[in-house]
This record gives sequence, structure tokens and C-alpha cells, in this order.
Amino acid sequence: MQFGLGAAAFGSALLGAPTVVTTVVSSLAILPIGGRAVQTAILEGKLGVDGLDGMAAVMMIAQQNLKSASFMAALIGLGEFIRELTAQRCQKC
Repeated sequence: MQFGLGAAAFGSALLGAPTVVTTVVSSLAILPIGGRAVQTAILEGKLGVDGLDGMAAVMMIAQQNLKSASFMAALIGLGEFIRELTAQRCQKC
């Protein structure tokens, strides 16, 4: 789902959708990153890579650099998707 939202946000940024639409979709795409960042901070008591990614994406959105923020969210989502597929395949072994 995160990859789909990131891809939708990137597509809307590339296609010139209204800024408010791209901002909302980009913000939704980075919510899972923020959730993982909070979880890491609570469970491990430290700032993880998701926290850094989330802060970078929030700063890009705040600066209206929506193409970069949405592209980053799509890439992170794709990485999570690949990691989940790999974990599922390893469980079958």
C-alpha cells in the first residue's frame, strides 16, 4: 500500500496535479514511515532510519519539493514490498 501511495503521489507531481492533491497524497504515503519511526523510538529508544527518512520527507513536503518527497516515499515503499515478499518466501522454506 505504501508503494502504491508513493507512486500515486509521484505520478500526480509529474502530471501537474494541484499542489494540494499532491501534498495530501505525499503526506499519506509517508505516514507508514512515521509509524515505523515512532515504533522504533518507543521499542528501542533511538532514532532509526525510518525516523531520518520521515524527517527528510516532511522537510521536502514543507518546502513544496513534492516530486522528491513522493519519489522517496515510492522507493521506500518498494523496498518494504520487496522485503515483505522475501520474508514470505523464506517462511515457506
